[in-house]
Amino acid sequence: MDYQLDGAVMIITGGAGGIGATTARLAIEAGCRVVIADINSTAAEATVSDLTSAGGEAVYVECDLTDPLAIERLVAETVEVFGGIDVLFNNAGVADAMLTDKLAIDELPIEVWDRVFDINVKAMFLLCRAAYPHLKKSDRAAIVNVGSVGSISAFPHTLAYGASKGAVALLTKNLALELSDDAIRVNAICPATTETQMTKDYLEAQGDPELAARHMAASHLAGRLGQPQDIANVTMFLASPLSSFVTGAVWLADGGQLAWRGQKEVVSA
Repeated sequence: MDYQLDGAVMIITGGAGGIGATTARLAIEAGCRVVIADINSTAAEATVSDLTSAGGEAVYVECDLTDPLAIERLVAETVEVFGGIDVLFNNAGVADAMLTDKLAIDELPIEVWDRVFDINVKAMFLLCRAAYPHLKKSDRAAIVNVGSVGSISAFPHTLAYGASKGAVALLTKNLALELSDDAIRVNAICPATTETQMTKDYLEAQGDPELAARHMAASHLAGRLGQPQDIANVTMFLASPLSSFVTGAVWLADGGQLAWRGQKEVVSA
């Protein structure tokens, strides 16, 4: 598909794997120049190697999103290497259960709450602010933030994650308003459960991973979990001029999970 992004510069946070790396591959195919921002240097460098070996222009910038100075450096290095910024994909995120097994309200560590908000919300705001002077110079500027079905509906054991993703939804709408005079579009994509490494790790920790996966998929009308490609496809649409009349949207890519309040029958193997 012609996304009309040939030559565009795209920053992807959490770009070392999963949705970020898959989006990077689509972006390279569309002619973008890509900056992979991540703290996992081994995986990020491998992703960049794959992208460049395929003929794309891509670089890795190590970035701890809890460090405001690192965010400033990410923007500065992007501009130094590629001359500007056209698209910002705020993909990096973290959930309570990735940091602790104490998930109840009377157990959740305050430092876990703070870290989830630092990465999922504060870093997103700081990166948008740092990139703003460069985005407003672009004639196809777009920001895509990763929300979640948790931006819209409550799920068990996600107190910090759900609250942070709810904040992402309203941050997206407010940014769309604030940046509209500069013709910078801002949207959020809200995936349901997607088969990333985080999901695979969760399933492997269950007594019967295959049965757990079937139960997880059963709440999706599509009858399956999302794939990184599913989310990357929608992300590229929102990042591109093809969606020029879309801004301030909180866009579900959830396989129909929130269209109902049910679960299909799961038959044990």
